[in-house]
Amino acid sequence: MGNLTQSDKWGQLSWSKWIPLNSELVTYQNYISTKPGLYRVRSKSYSGLIYIGQTGRNLRERTRALAKHTYNSLDNPPWNDPHTAAPTLWAFRHEDQFEYEISVAIKEDYEVAMRQSYEDYLLYLHRLEHGYSTLANHGRKHPLWTKPSNKSKSRIMKQQSVKILYPSIDKPGLNNEFKSPKWLGLEWSPSCPIKDIQPPNDSGVYKIFNDDEMLYCGESTNLNNRMTTHKRNAKFQGAMVSFTVMKNALVHHLKEREVDLMGAYFELHGTHPRHQYSNG
Repeated sequence: MGNLTQSDKWGQLSWSKWIPLNSELVTYQNYISTKPGLYRVRSKSYSGLIYIGQTGRNLRERTRALAKHTYNSLDNPPWNDPHTAAPTLWAFRHEDQFEYEISVAIKEDYEVAMRQSYEDYLLYLHRLEHGYSTLANHGRKHPLWTKPSNKSKSRIMKQQSVKILYPSIDKPGLNNEFKSPKWLGLEWSPSCPIKDIQPPNDSGVYKIFNDDEMLYCGESTNLNNRMTTHKRNAKFQGAMVSFTVMKNALVHHLKEREVDLMGAYFELHGTHPRHQYSNG
């Protein structure tokens, strides 16, 4: 079957030719569009993809910014901005000699929420195929380096003496009806009106929905506190809620599972939960 995540039609998109991430400008001009869309990064040192992202502005500008900071010198580690993936790519390049390639897919007909949803969908497809996540999404870091802040906050990357691993959570199960108590192979609590829900003070993921559609899905290190906040949101009045507990989950595990939910919903319905990327 081959590596579907690296094929030129993966996710029903038309992907560009792979080029080295640190290519000269003329190569970018030949192969990387200036339109909005999605992009993916790979390395021969990793069997899956390294990173999946999207931009509503300019794919060439965005990917060249990633390249610029990924290829900083060893004494000049990148900040979390302008590209949040650069520190992780930079660390794997210096510690493990990773070299990277980039490929893009134009998606200019999508509003920002739909591009974000398509990114979730691709991350979900990646986990289904490989059984683990991309290396630099979900806040995952290199085992020997901390994550920096944005430049304005001045918290630089630091090398650690002890490795801290960031393994992926198990891939999702069967994508059936999203209101199912076994959706994606998880153990969901019985559906309950949001006004009455009283989840435990544990980590986990949750889904808010009505009879017709998903309204929102999310993750939290404290489900009870998060539901208290959502109960005050007029958008969710009259909605139903179900959750699944992930006790002692690592932060990136919660992010992985949250994206599983959004990607799986997109696979079934071709859109995002109604309030997923809206303000408020």
